[in-house]
Amino acid sequence: MTRYVLPSTVIGRSFHCVVTNEPRNVISIMNELNVRRLIQVSTASIRDPEDGFGLKSKALVTLFKVIAWSSYDDIKTTGELVADSDLDWTLVRSAFLKDGPADGGLAVGSYGRTKLGMKLSKGHLAKFLFDQVSSREFVRAAPGIAGHLQPDMEAHGRAHEH
Repeated sequence: MTRYVLPSTVIGRSFHCVVTNEPRNVISIMNELNVRRLIQVSTASIRDPEDGFGLKSKALVTLFKVIAWSSYDDIKTTGELVADSDLDWTLVRSAFLKDGPADGGLAVGSYGRTKLGMKLSKGHLAKFLFDQVSSREFVRAAPGIAGHLQPDMEAHGRAHEH
């Protein structure tokens, strides 16, 4: 079975047709080829029903909506297209990316319920995406991921050592 990982959406510039049509076209082709697993990288801008209220993430999303409204609309539409598909999707909502390896812990959970930091190493993102190809844990889910903040992560949600 062939599996695909879609590239991250582009922030800061509007690629309305490309960003919105990319998942629509990929989902259509995946359905034609009977490929079930889809992993899409996104941002905290996409809200999930499992999310609680988080002042920091809410403020950043609001700021992003104001500064880059067309990009926000594209990201939101992409998330809706993926979530509305009948594929075995995972929508990975990443913190701000920084250079670095996958060392230390990784916090995984819902914004406003899990203590998620603001940054994520590219190494952690790559490892998490790779692990999702064969994992069923987050199928039809939109986990937020970030680097560990403090050792009390277990009390605030799932903490994974990836």
